[in-house]
Amino acid sequence: MNARRRPELRLEPPASDLPAHAVFHGTRWAMVAVAMLADGVEAAVRILDDPSPDKLRDAIGHVIQQRIASGQLAEAPLTLAQLDRVREEFVRVLSGMHHVRIDYPVAAGGIRADWDTASGA
Repeated sequence: MNARRRPELRLEPPASDLPAHAVFHGTRWAMVAVAMLADGVEAAVRILDDPSPDKLRDAIGHVIQQRIASGQLAEAPLTLAQLDRVREEFVRVLSGMHHVRIDYPVAAGGIRADWDTASGA
């Protein structure tokens, strides 16, 4: 009996065949598009000196607009309203990660912003 061989499943061409910026180009899955945006947004907001919610919102909006303009989201099944919701969720999450913290008293087990590991103070 001659068993039929199933074709190999390839989700994308090998990365070596593509320019670095094109790996996610033309994604047709919303989840992959959001992950691609999250990666770009996370890298972009790391350089902000003052990551206030307004600055985060502007930076995230800029990254999303760049991806739209370059065609990376052209085939993604996301509406502009959904992209706006994604942006607001990114702002919410990143605001929580990058908010300013107060110094806690060392006597209460906290550390200050100028804490030195060598002296423990």
